[in-house]
Parts: sequence; structure tokens; C-alpha cells
Amino acid sequence: MGKHAAFFIFLGVFYPTFFYLAATLNSSTDESSLLSFKSQITSDPNNKISTNWSRGTSFCTWIGVTCSRRHPRVTGLDLFDMGLQGTIAREIGNLSFLTYLDLSNNSFTGLIPNEIGNLIRLRTLLMDYNELTGHIPNSIGFLRKLERLSLIRNHVVGTIPWSIFNVSSLQKIALTGNQRSGTLPLDICQHLPELEYLLLAINEVSGNIPASISMCGKLKVLSLTFNNFSGSIPVAIGNLTQLQILYLGRNIFTGELPSTIFNISSLLFLAAGHNKISGSIPENTCNQFPKLQILDLFNNRIQGEIPLGLIRCQALQELDLSSNKLTGNIHADFWNLTMLQVLGLVDNLLTGTIPPSLGNLSSLSVLDLGMNSFHGTVPSEIGLLRSLMECYLSFNYMLKGEVPRSIFNISTLKILDLSLNKLFGNIPSSITNGIPNLEILNLASNQFSGSIPTSISNLSKLRFFQLTRNSFSGHIPITLGNLRGLRYLLLGFNRFTNDLSIPDQEFLTSLTNCKALNSLSININPITGELPKSIGSSNLSASLQQFFAHSCRIKGTLPSEIGNLSSLILLDIGGNELRGPIPATFGGLRSLQKLFLNHNKLQGSISNNFCNLEKLYFVNLMENRLSGQLPGCFGNIASLRQVYLAENALTSNVPSTFWLNSDIQILDLSANLFDGCLAPQIGNMKNIIQLNLSGNQISGGIPSSIDQLVNLVNLSLSHNKIQGPIPDSFANLKSLQYLDLSCNNISGSIPMSLETLTLLEYFNVSFNELTGEIPDGGPFINFTPEFFKGNKGLCGASRFNVKACKPKSSSKTRILRGVLPAIFAGIVGTAIIILFLRARSRNSSLLSLSSFTLDFTHERISYYEILRATSNLSPGNLIGRGHIGSVYKAIFSPTSVAAIKIFNLDVQGALKSFDIECRVMRNIRHRNLVKIITSCSNLDFKALVMKYMPNGNLDTWLHSSNCFLNFEQRLGTMIDVASAVEYLHHGYSSLIVHCDLKPSNVLLDENMVAHVSDFGIAKLLTEDQLIVHTGLDTSHQIVDADLLDVNIGENVRAKFQRCLISIMGLALECTADLPEERPNMQDVAVRLKKIKIEQQGQ
Repeated sequence: MGKHAAFFIFLGVFYPTFFYLAATLNSSTDESSLLSFKSQITSDPNNKISTNWSRGTSFCTWIGVTCSRRHPRVTGLDLFDMGLQGTIAREIGNLSFLTYLDLSNNSFTGLIPNEIGNLIRLRTLLMDYNELTGHIPNSIGFLRKLERLSLIRNHVVGTIPWSIFNVSSLQKIALTGNQRSGTLPLDICQHLPELEYLLLAINEVSGNIPASISMCGKLKVLSLTFNNFSGSIPVAIGNLTQLQILYLGRNIFTGELPSTIFNISSLLFLAAGHNKISGSIPENTCNQFPKLQILDLFNNRIQGEIPLGLIRCQALQELDLSSNKLTGNIHADFWNLTMLQVLGLVDNLLTGTIPPSLGNLSSLSVLDLGMNSFHGTVPSEIGLLRSLMECYLSFNYMLKGEVPRSIFNISTLKILDLSLNKLFGNIPSSITNGIPNLEILNLASNQFSGSIPTSISNLSKLRFFQLTRNSFSGHIPITLGNLRGLRYLLLGFNRFTNDLSIPDQEFLTSLTNCKALNSLSININPITGELPKSIGSSNLSASLQQFFAHSCRIKGTLPSEIGNLSSLILLDIGGNELRGPIPATFGGLRSLQKLFLNHNKLQGSISNNFCNLEKLYFVNLMENRLSGQLPGCFGNIASLRQVYLAENALTSNVPSTFWLNSDIQILDLSANLFDGCLAPQIGNMKNIIQLNLSGNQISGGIPSSIDQLVNLVNLSLSHNKIQGPIPDSFANLKSLQYLDLSCNNISGSIPMSLETLTLLEYFNVSFNELTGEIPDGGPFINFTPEFFKGNKGLCGASRFNVKACKPKSSSKTRILRGVLPAIFAGIVGTAIIILFLRARSRNSSLLSLSSFTLDFTHERISYYEILRATSNLSPGNLIGRGHIGSVYKAIFSPTSVAAIKIFNLDVQGALKSFDIECRVMRNIRHRNLVKIITSCSNLDFKALVMKYMPNGNLDTWLHSSNCFLNFEQRLGTMIDVASAVEYLHHGYSSLIVHCDLKPSNVLLDENMVAHVSDFGIAKLLTEDQLIVHTGLDTSHQIVDADLLDVNIGENVRAKFQRCLISIMGLALECTADLPEERPNMQDVAVRLKKIKIEQQGQ
């Protein structure tokens, strides 16, 4: 028996009981029921019930009570917004004549009584905005006359009782803002012919929208926003011909919007943002939408162009297509939607210019065109938008030219964001008259210049002011202190200075009046002067959370008052000229998470008060003059993850608390005066990624417990006094990529087990006392002689520039001498038979390329085999074409694919290029160099067989609209290329200069690992030739500028800012005019890897 049939049988049995109950109840019952209701009220702040409801007066005169004209029976109870607290008494179910019940906007708690189902005459049940809990009682399904049910903003849970959907009289179901779960019944509208409003937003309902929703033919409003609905939107929804409002946002809907939706001529609002809807917007979108006012499809997967048909929606007031994949130009007629108030197109792939016809949108209040690829200038007609309140043109990168002055005269403007473009101009002094209501001004990352006008202080509502990365100059005005509501002041990377002409009147002192200031950034400006004592003002202690003053030429000492900034989360005053000790008051920065005091001239010891920084995550005190012992409690800070104390004069043992802190990820204590031994407790640092103790006076052996550092990527113990062997347990450090043990007193042999460290890219044991054979497998294939020099007892392969190892002898030598010739003869005989049989077989398959040796002494592949594998050099197999030849994809068998580089011998220099590439690639081996498998060469044909790279070249990924490298992949590519060049410059017996390094010569394998290719014009230089060839042609593009052109959103830009600064700083160093001023590739590779580690830790 179906559940609906069972429900009706139940109703038929018990419904007469309700009539009997109603007949037996009388007016005295109503009075006692109301008094019972009153007794459950625990708070009546306005005394409306507590003093008014009493037996001395007729209950029909009580506040909120309505009675029938014919009988003294309660028909209505309206207690809306009386501030009542308490629970709903069960006796309310005895008000059998009740037709209207409104308890909304109070603070009722507890359950909805099941007895409410006794109110069989009830037509309206309103309990919105209370704190009711539990389930909706099934008995509500007995209210056969109920028309309106509203429980908005309570805490009711569980599934929606299906009995509700059987109350055929219902016109409105409003359950918004609860914790309802479950799914909608498949026949949801079969018994709801009168339903006009279905409001289920902000719940946890899941599943599909049933197709039977179309049976609610009178439905006007359907709101399902903020749930977990999934699947496609049913086509049948288009049958709701009276629908006016459709809210489907914040769910998990997929597929395309059904075309039937665009036929609902009554529709006013269509909002389906923040789903996974795909497809395109139909050209005929507005043919049947004469009344459409809101179209909201933001944050989906919609593609294609903005259809011209949208201009037919002349009533459109809000259009939000943000965060999709829309492309192309915006049609000129689009700007004629004169009723439009909100236009959101941010975060798409739109191109073209912003036309002067933008000024036609006379009703526009919000304009957001950010994060696209618009170019050209900002039209002066933007000043015609006299109702504009918010203007976002940021992250287009290619908007250029002078910002029109008219934009600074839109008096209604509250937000102006022009950041990350190529705009120029200055801030007019009349800005306060033109935009008096401005709250946010963001001009970051442009080409603005000039000074900050002192009149800026008249923008009394300004709370966000960012000018970062421009060419502003002049004094920072002290009048900024008059902006009492200012929360963010970001002025970094300009040429601002500090007016020191009036003592105690500098801008930092004036900012102490800004009691709401949250973030202050003056990074990389020639500020000069000292940090004033006023920086620790009580006005800032509760608000200031971030203070950036890196590289500002600040002198003097750190004022002790800075310790008063108890809300400070990040403090960066590194790269200055600060002297003296770190004040003990720093212990008062209890909220501090990140601290940068690096690259100063700070002296003295690190105080025990540092241990009070219980939330400290990151600390950088590198390159100062700090001395003395590290406080033992420092390592006990549980939140500590990254510690940089390198290049100071710290002494004594490393506190054991550091070894016991299992959460530290990076510890750099290099270039200090630490002594003592490495404690066995070092194995407790389970999460350590980078450990640098180089350049100290540490002695003793390397404890075997180091093998417990399973996440370790970078370990440097160089330039110490470490003794004893290299532990075999190093082989357990499977994540290890960088290991430097050079310049110690380490003895014994290099464990052969280190060959299993497949990720190891750098291994330096030079200048120790090692003996025995150098391993020659695994990562050791790529290591160079420089890594092993200074160890007189080492032997091994000739490429390591060490003596050959003596052959091992044993008591079985004579036996082997007798047996080996016989074994050899057997092997040779078997090989001859196999070759004979293979030669006779016409259909024998080509040897798979995996059998090709990497040595060029291998027999070359034939010309005809190449023709067969490339389908006679078919254009369909062509991968790329260059000046001296072409590259084809060659398929030798289903599992053997290679790339064939065929040289065009008609081009001058092609033969020389082939010879050079063979000579260069004959012996070099590195994971980031393209592997040459073999070659094919005769008088008329020259080809190289290389490993096939399925992801093509880097140039394609940088400049194709169909390919995209995220930030991590781009940084990884930089590291791969740098590692390859490091090997060419430092890892081989002769220095190799590529001479043609560019994105098209960087290939990407199936794992997106970069491999440098094309050594056709490379040069091999000896030490004597280095000075002669410093004038090599370096006009070729070495690092593509697009490698750093990452289109990241505002919400993640801060995360990568420091990483990008580090990369660009390194890039500038590499382009120094004088060769001796440039870092070598070993330093470049190491620094890029450190940048990657730091970026991953942010």
C-alpha cells in the first residue's frame, strides 16, 4: 500500500475524532488553553501578555487574541514581534476554532507541539524567526484547510514531512533557513494544485528537482537556493507558466539550462549562480522575457559569447555572468540596456575595448569588468554614469592610457578599483569634492605617479586605500591621520618619503589616530627616519594586525613600545638598517604569527620573552648580528613551523627542544657558531622539510635516527666538523632532493643504498675523508666530479675524475676463470641463433625503443624503419618545424613511440648542427635533458631518435588559449630548466653553453616535467676558454615573460606576492650587465627550490 493511500485511510479513521473533539470544547477551554500558553512564557519584555492576559477580563479582549463574532471562541492569535521567550504549550491544540496563528519574530524554543494538528480550521500558521528545534510534526498534514505554512529561520531538522505535500489547500510553503534534509517527493505537486510559493532556501535538501514540479501550475516563486540539489534542471520546469521568481543558486546543478526556461514569459528573476551549469546562453534568451529584471548565472561553466539577444531584455536591471568562461567581444548594442543597474562580467575571458557607449547605462550602480582581457583606454564617457556606486576594472592588465578625470567626479561612487592594469595619471586634489562618499580606492599595480594630495583626508568615509606598485613619490601626508575610519593603507613599492622636517609630526605618528587601522604597508619605499615610539599607541594596539615596512631605509633601534601591538599578526620590518637589541617587550605580541626582522644589523641575544609568542608560525631573523645562546624554550612554541636564523653569531648547542618539536617544517640555522653534536632526538622532527645547519662548528657523527625524517627534502650539513660515516639509513629518506655534506671530516664509504633515492638531484660530499667506490646508479648518473673532489680515497667511474677501483678478488677466482669462458661461449651461440632466426622472419616486429641503448655505439636505426614509423613522413605525424629541420612522431609499435628529428641538409649549417648535437649529447645525462636514443646517418639523411614528449613544448603552453600552466607548474618548469642548465654549466667535465635556450626548446613529458632540447648551436668550453667566450650571443630569450603572467584572483594574490618578488629579484640578478655580478646556475637552482619550499609553506 502506497504511503499516500495509507495517509488517507488514517485520515478517514481519525478525522471524525477531530470534529467530536471540537464539539466537546467550549469557551472556557479556550481561556484555560491561553493561560496554559501564557504559563510557558519565560520572558515578556514589553509586559504585553504577563499583565494583560488575566481571568478578570474577557479573553476576547486580550492583546493578540481575536474571537468569532457569533461565538466567544478564539479564531486568531497574533503575537508577532513581541519579544517573547519560552516554549509553545501543547494546550494550543485545544483552540479548535483557530484559523490564524502568528508567533513570528519572537524567541520561542523547543519543539513544535504535535497537538497543533488538532487545529482543523487553521488557514495560516506563521512561526518565522524563532529558535524552534526538532522535527516538523507529521500532524500538520491533518490541517486540511491550511493555506500558508511558514517556519522561516528556525532550527528545525530532519526531512520535510511528506504529509505536508498532501494538503491540497496550501498556497505557500516557506521553510527557508532551517536544517531540513532529505529529498523532495517525486509527486511533490500532485496534490498541491493551489501552491504559489515554495521556499526551501538555506537548508540541506538534496537530490533532483522532481519533474512533477510542473504540476504546480500556479507556482509564482520557487526558491531552492543554498541547498545540495544536484543533477540537471528538469525540462518540465518550463511548464510553470505563471512563475515569476526562480532561485536555484548555490547548489550542484549540472548540464545546460533547459531551453524551456526561456519561454516563461512571466519570469522576473532568474538566479542560478554558483552551480556547475555548462553550455552557452541561447541567442533567443530574451525573446520571451519581456519582464525579466534579474539574470544571475555567476560562477558556472558557461562558455561562448554574450548573445546579442540580451539587448531585448529592456527591463533588465541586474545581469551577473561573472566567473564563467565567456569569450569574445561585447557587442556595441549591448551598452544600450538603459535600465541596467548591476553589470557583473568579472572573471571571464572577454576581450576587446570598453566603448564610449558605456555611458548609455545611465542607471548603472555597479560595474564589474575585472579579471578579463579588455584593452585600450577607459572612455571618458564613464563619467556619465551618475548613479555609479561601485566600479571594478581591475586585473585586465592591458587597459592603458590616462585615467579620465571624469571618473573622479562621479559623486555617488563608493568603490573604485583600477588595479593591475597599465593606466597612468595622478590623484587630483579635487578628488574630495568629486567623490566625497568614496570608501575604497585601489590603484595598485599601474603606472600612476605624482603625490598623495593632502586633501585626501577629507574623504571621511575612506576605509581601503591602496597605491601599491606604482611610481608615486613625495611625502606621505600626515593628514592621513584624519581618516578615522581607515582600515587598510597599502603604499608599498613606490617612491614615498617621510617628512622629517617637523619633529614628532611624521606620518606614522599621525596614523595612530586611525583607531580602525588593520593593515599598514609601506614596503620598499625610501622612507628613512626611525620608527617612532608612537607606533605602539593604544589606539593601534587593538586594531593593527599587519605592518609591512620591509626595505624602507629605516634606521635606529626598535622602540620597546612596539610590544604594545597586542593584535599584531604579521610584522615585517626586514631589509632596513635597524641596530641594537630586539626589545624584550616583543613578548607582548601575543597574537603574532609571522615575524620578519631579517637583513638588519640587530645585536644582542634572543630574549626568553620570545617564548611568549604562542601563536608564532614563521620567524625570520637572518643576516643580523645576533649572538649568544638560543633560549631553550624557543623550540617549545607549538605553532612554530618555519625558522630562519641564518648568518648571525649564535653560539652553543642547538637547543634540544628544536629536535623535539615534531611540527617544524623548515629550520635554517646556517652560518652561525653552533657547536656540539647532532642529538639522536633529531628523529622526532617528523614534519621537517628543510634542515640547514651548514657553516657552523657542529662535530660528532650523523645519528642514525635521521632516517625518521621521512618528509625531508633539503638537508645541508656542509662546512662543519662532522665525523664518522654516512649512515646507510639515509636511504630511507625517499623525499630527499638536496643533500650537502661537503667540507666536513666524514669518513668511510658512500652507501650504495643511496642509489634508491630517485628524487635526489643534488649530492655534494666534496672535501671529506671518504673512501671506496662511488655509486654509479640511480641519481648518481647525473652527478658531476665537483661533488666528490677533495676525497683522495674515492674510486669509481672515469667520469667522476677519480681513480678506477681495483677489481675484487676471492677464493673462487680460479673456478670462475674456468666457468666464465664456457658461459660466454653459450651466450654468444644463443645470440647467433636468435639473430639468424630473426633475420629469416619477414614479419618480425621492430625492436621496441625501450631496448635501444643510450650509448651511441648502438647500431643506428635504418632510414626505411623511420619512413615506416612516420607513415612516410606524413604531415599528420609532424610535431614541429624549425630552421634546420622537422620533428615527427614515430610509432614503431603500439608500445614504442619516439620523436624523430630530421635535419634539412639543404640548409646551410644543418650538417654542422647534427654533428654538434651528437657530440654534445654523446655522454651527458640528466633528468631534465631530452634523451637521445639513437641516430640514423648517411650521406643524404641525418636524423636523431629522441624520447617522445607527449605534452609538446613550453611555448605552446605559454601562448595557446587551449593550454594553461598553473603557478606551481610554472615554478616547477623554472626549476627543471634551471637544473638542466646547472648541469650543463657545472655538472660536466666541459662547460656546455646551450646558446639557444627559449620556450620552444623546452619540452614537457607526460608528467609535465621539463626537458631542454635542441643543442644544434651549443658550445663546449674548457676552463681556458671561459674568459674568451664571455661575449657569447645572449640575445635569445632565456626566460619567457609569460612564465610569470599568472592570472590569479584577488583572493589568492597575497599568498604568492612574496614568492613572485623573490622570483623577479632573482631574474633581475641574472640579467646584470657584468657577468661577475650574476649568480651562477648552481645558486639559481638552489634559490628557486627554496622559493618553491617557501611557497608551499604559505
